[in-house]
Amino acid sequence: MAFTIGWNLILEYVIGIASVARAWSSNFDGILNGQVEEFFKKHLTLNLPGLAEYVDPLAVGLIILMTILLSIGVRESAMINNVFTIVNLCVIIFVVVTGLIYANIDNWKVIPENVLINNTVKRTDLGNGGFFPFGLNGVLSGAGTCFFAFVGFDIIATTGEEVRNPQTAIPISIIGCLLICFLAYGLISATLTLMVPYYSISSVAALPLAFSRHGLQWAKYIISTGALCALTTRFVNNALT
Repeated sequence: MAFTIGWNLILEYVIGIASVARAWSSNFDGILNGQVEEFFKKHLTLNLPGLAEYVDPLAVGLIILMTILLSIGVRESAMINNVFTIVNLCVIIFVVVTGLIYANIDNWKVIPENVLINNTVKRTDLGNGGFFPFGLNGVLSGAGTCFFAFVGFDIIATTGEEVRNPQTAIPISIIGCLLICFLAYGLISATLTLMVPYYSISSVAALPLAFSRHGLQWAKYIISTGALCALTTRFVNNALT
C-alpha cells in the first residue's frame, strides 16, 4: 500500500511539474502575442496521437533551469521563491484595487430577459441570473474545479527537516497559506464578476480581457507577470518535493 501511494504521489508531482511548465510557457507566449507558439508549431510539429501539437523547448528549458536552481540549495531557492511570491501578491493587490474602480454591482443582479434583448448570447449561458445564476449545481461544479487551486499544501509537511520547530511552524504555515489563498481567490473572483457579467468572462484569459473591456490593455502585461511568478513558485514547490 505504501509503495502504491508513494509512486502515485511521485506521478502527481511529475504531472504537476509538466503542466505548470507548459502553462508558464503559454503565459510567456501570451506576452509576445503568440509568436513563440506560432514558431514551434511551424518548426517542431508533432503528429502523434495523444501528445501535444508541438514540442515546447521553452517548458523543457524551464524545468532544467529550476532543477539546477533547486540543486544549489533550499535556502537560495526559498529566497527566490519569496521574491516571486511578493511580486505575485503585489499583482493581486493591483488587480483587486484597479478592478474595483470599474466594478458595477449590477453585474451581480443580471436579469436574463434583459440580456437576451441587448446581447447575442446563448440562453444556457445565462442560467437564472442574479448572484447564483446556476444555483447549487453551479456552486458545486465550480467548487470541484477550484479544488485544484488548494492541492499541494501537503508539500509544507515534507519540509519538516528544514525548519527549527516543525511541530509549531508547519501547522501555522498550512493554516496561514490556506487563509491567504482563500482570501486572494475570493477577492479576485469578486472583482472579476463585478467588472464584467459572468456570461462574458473568457475561459482562456479572463482577467486580461476583463481589463481590456475597460480600455486597460496595458494591464495584461502586469497580470501576465503575476501569473508567471505564481507559476514559478508552484513549480519550485512541486520540484522541491
